[in-house]
Parts: sequence; C-alpha cells; structure tokens
Amino acid sequence: MKFWSKLISIIIVFTFLLIFMTNGSPRTSMSDGQTSQDAYYMCHQSVEAQLKNPDSASFESYSTAHVIETSDNNWEITAEVTSENSFGGRVTNTFFTTVEYRDDNWYGGRVVFLD
Repeated sequence: MKFWSKLISIIIVFTFLLIFMTNGSPRTSMSDGQTSQDAYYMCHQSVEAQLKNPDSASFESYSTAHVIETSDNNWEITAEVTSENSFGGRVTNTFFTTVEYRDDNWYGGRVVFLD
C-alpha cells in the first residue's frame, strides 16, 4: 500500500511540475531562464532531506508560498510542508531556505524550520 501511495504522490508532483512549466505564463525571473517556480520546486529536495519521513511530505502550492529572487540565480523561499513525524502523526511546519542556480545545476542552502 505504501508503494502505491508513494508512486501516486510522485506522479502528482511531476504532473504539477509539467503543468506549471508549460502553461505559457510569463517567466518571473531576472535570471537566465530559471524562474521562481523552478526554484520553489527545487527546494523541495533540501527540505525533504531534513524530514523524518520525506516520502510523506506535502508542500503548499507555489501560489501561496513566498519566493523572492534576491539576485540573479538566487532565491529565498518561505513555505509550509506537512509530513509525518516520528510518531506517525502529521505535522505542518513553516520552513525557510535558499536555492541557487549556477553552472547548470541547482544548489540548496540550509533549511531552517520556523515552528
């Protein structure tokens, strides 16, 4: 059962990524083709690495997250993630992190949970 829920979650995430990246909306960036949406979805990896159960992570939508491009190819992100804790209960935490795009790669900064 866990396998199927993980698979469905992955499919949903990739579907949303595909929709957001191909919807023809104007790119909101000073950078070389990278957008604040790209930065938001890339930060998920850094956040998931800090969670007890990363497979259970559910992030708030891009439209409600706070994503600020601080300089070319650098973003600050504040958003919420809901995931299972060590006891199996679901908790929602607010996080802050940074991401950078350079040399055709994404780099995540330190993740700070604000709750």
